[in-house]
Amino acid sequence: MINDVDCAERLWDRQQDGWLSGPHDPNLMIIRVELWRAEMWDGPANCAVADFQFAKARLYGIKANLGESDKITIEL
Repeated sequence: MINDVDCAERLWDRQQDGWLSGPHDPNLMIIRVELWRAEMWDGPANCAVADFQFAKARLYGIKANLGESDKITIEL
């Protein structure tokens, strides 16, 4: 984690305005992440659908159907 204002200015877009006051906000930190393995989930976009799947799974004692997933391993 770094507190790099120049990097924050390059990465900043207006979507972050709801959480932070700008790229100079003292609470903003830049996190660099290097991935070797990733898992992608494509689930329901609607929360009501996900809630229904959880309720049905609990009621019938089955696993909730929350969409598809895929795992990827990257060799470096």
